Amino acid sequence: MQIAIHGHHLGTQHHLLYNGDSFSWIGDIPDGAHVFGSPDGFDIREAISVSGDDIHTFEDTPHARAIRSIVGDDVSVPWFHVMPSAAFKRLLSGLLDDLWMFVSENMGGYYIETLGANRQLLDRLQRPLVDVPLLKDLIKASTSSKAYDIVKFLPKCDDHAAPKTVYNLGGSITGRLTVSSGPNILTLKRSHRKILKSRYDNGNIVQADISSLEPRIALAVAGKDSPDDIYSHVGEKIFKGELSRSQAKQSILTCIYGGSSWTLGKSLSKDANPEKVLREIKRYFEIDGLNKMLEREIVDKGFITNLYGRRIKSGESPVNHFLQSTGVDVSLDVFRSLLAALDDSCEEYVPLYVIHDAIVLDVSQSALDALRDIVKKSFKADKVECKFPLKVDIIS
Repeated sequence: MQIAIHGHHLGTQHHLLYNGDSFSWIGDIPDGAHVFGSPDGFDIREAISVSGDDIHTFEDTPHARAIRSIVGDDVSVPWFHVMPSAAFKRLLSGLLDDLWMFVSENMGGYYIETLGANRQLLDRLQRPLVDVPLLKDLIKASTSSKAYDIVKFLPKCDDHAAPKTVYNLGGSITGRLTVSSGPNILTLKRSHRKILKSRYDNGNIVQADISSLEPRIALAVAGKDSPDDIYSHVGEKIFKGELSRSQAKQSILTCIYGGSSWTLGKSLSKDANPEKVLREIKRYFEIDGLNKMLEREIVDKGFITNLYGRRIKSGESPVNHFLQSTGVDVSLDVFRSLLAALDDSCEEYVPLYVIHDAIVLDVSQSALDALRDIVKKSFKADKVECKFPLKVDIIS
């Protein structure tokens, strides 16, 4: 095991490599080393931040506060040159010890393996081409607040590609993706996604969605098989046809997200009893048992973990947080498998965005045919005993 502190972070021409016993200054970081302070690629700073662990770095010193007051927060500071030598060496030694302990404790676990794989997937995403005239028309027709979101997709260069979207894996309690910089595809209206255009002749922008993600996870946790269409199954079999598919969907999501019977009642018919509906759904998905298990975990550990091992440090809405957090990792797990299958097809395509339980792709015509064949078979996730079907829709 090796840890490398990137020269970009230290303000040095070389990187510092540490193997637990000794360190050396190197020009190129070896494959397999765990990197801290890199300007690109997976950085264990992200893992440390997501884990909630506390590691003291150069940014935590009085020197940093003094320098930041002068140069601001957006400038890379060459700590090797701005700190007294003794203070630099002392802090560097403590940092290496802390990093070694963090990586040792998390080796093979969520914060190294799964999080690293998730970041690797997100780093594969490329800038999409956009229909600039259509985009400008949408900006003119939008209110000022919505126009501000859309205008970020305008190309800054002559390549007609939107700026890069950078995702944050630690921007929410559950790990649900947020956007740290660039155009926010997560808040762009679905109807506005038609601004994306294919780079291929006769190509398409498509979206592949995982069907009923969180309900499938809930059934898997309860040890039950998922029907192909969960919402139709619940409406027809559990409620004997008294709920339409859309009503069953709304009822299931209200239950999973911790909504009230009063809120649910507004979307049901006058003859339906929302309290009874929620009780039956809780029974079918065994929500009460899951909630008790999670509450015991909070008492024992002070937090809950999703099925992949990510810690969720919140005592509120444990079922919702557990299912949502597991859903994040399931989605990225499934999307890795999907892209691997497309890679094997040798057809031309480019992954563009992840939108929670959906992935947006730019595909050639032959890649679209291959994608439709690929998704005929459901995908498995690493930590959930369940198959996850995908549905493909053409955006533009």
